[in-house]
Amino acid sequence: MLQTAFAWLLIALLVPSAYPLARRLLAYSPVNDGPILTWMLALALGPGILTLIMLWLGLLAVAFDVAIIVVAYVAVLGIGYWVLGISYQLSVISHSGPELEVENQELRTPSSSFIAVYLLLAAIAIAVLFNAAWWPFSRDDAVGVYHPQAQLMSRTGALLPISETSLHDAYPMLIPLSYTFSYMASGWDNEYLARIIPALLALGCIPTAWLLARRMAGEQAGAVAAFILAITPVFGSWASHGYTDLPVGFYYALSAVFAMRLWQSGAMVDALLASVCMGMAAWTKNSALIGVGALGVWLLWARANRRINWQYMSGCVAVIGTIASPWYVRNLLAAGFLLPDTAWVDQAQPTLVNLLIYVTLPDNYGISGVLLLTGIAWGLWRAFRQPRTAVVEVVTVVWFVPFFGAWWLLASYDPRFLVSVLPITAALGGGVAMAAWRGMAANIRRRLRIVLLVIAIGLTAITVWRVVEFKAELLRNPLMSDAEKQAVVTER
Repeated sequence: MLQTAFAWLLIALLVPSAYPLARRLLAYSPVNDGPILTWMLALALGPGILTLIMLWLGLLAVAFDVAIIVVAYVAVLGIGYWVLGISYQLSVISHSGPELEVENQELRTPSSSFIAVYLLLAAIAIAVLFNAAWWPFSRDDAVGVYHPQAQLMSRTGALLPISETSLHDAYPMLIPLSYTFSYMASGWDNEYLARIIPALLALGCIPTAWLLARRMAGEQAGAVAAFILAITPVFGSWASHGYTDLPVGFYYALSAVFAMRLWQSGAMVDALLASVCMGMAAWTKNSALIGVGALGVWLLWARANRRINWQYMSGCVAVIGTIASPWYVRNLLAAGFLLPDTAWVDQAQPTLVNLLIYVTLPDNYGISGVLLLTGIAWGLWRAFRQPRTAVVEVVTVVWFVPFFGAWWLLASYDPRFLVSVLPITAALGGGVAMAAWRGMAANIRRRLRIVLLVIAIGLTAITVWRVVEFKAELLRNPLMSDAEKQAVVTER
């Protein structure tokens, strides 16, 4: 019991401890996005650094040990913070192009109606964390792939062996290694703690969508985008289940945030952080390799417009390679392939129904789907009409279109994969919603405001109800043991 409590405390300390490093990194950019971006970067760095340390211990044949991992983690954060503190040369060389006008976007006091939206978002986040911490794993990949992988790694203190017959064992390891650390710190297969880090990364999609939409159309658009994402049924369905799709979506979208900042600032740190986040995405799920190409296209576009120089581009390549390539190179050397052949390409259905999936699959997207599809069309129109001024829309299109296209052509047998670009599409939905709202007459907006708030409260209640699972069993026996909970999820 004491060790389990210690493990919970350890995770509670380790994840936010990356905040000072995140804050110092962002200080090297002239763009100020306020504390939300700092916390999102800290959330991205914490689990990423922790699991990469475990990867390198495994590659160097050093047995996993909680004390060694924690000491190495603290050392990486501390050394990084110290080096950045004394290396002010970075700020001197951080601008490669002409002087750019920088519009900082610090938070202003939101209106009372948007405070209500943030409270509704908090209620959904609490429901996600409660469901993650209360029930053991119950979905196929978590039960049949990631959980057994973590069990084996926690017992052997080593990475999974990979051979030519390996399939799922060749998946990127950020999520399974986060499980592994939770099990080792707890001294048992603590599935409840293991679900927390993926749930936090999934919840990170909400403020990341907010950041994207705010750059597109202001803070109100950010609030709308965050709410659209949070009430989308497919988000609530997967956010607390320990899968990789929403965590990779968090890293993927955060990379887009830094790509936008790069265009605005011309700062090397924004270029490098866009690459860090994309590298972490590729370390989370191999579908993010599509985003590596998207980031490359964006960097070439930024170079063509004199926002960065070739030195920055080589640095970005080095960063992504350092983070993501060791795992893929290991696959190639040990098994003879970079990516496992687990995509059922022959079952893809590139049909019109799937092309319009945001409105043809209401069980997944609900009322949000109309705004998501409209936002995509709006973003495409603005990006192609004004590519040099509609920068935010261009970035979202570059990050979205290749991913969606690959899904539609090769993997449209499973709509779940698209949750990885849900923060991007939610941002576009928030942008188009606010464009429509601002086009209304003031008297119409006044009449609609209360109606929309009531609808938002109702949608939040529905979302919370859906997120929390096995409600009847929970109410019947709120003090269930682990064995009783395992029996509940197994029966379903």
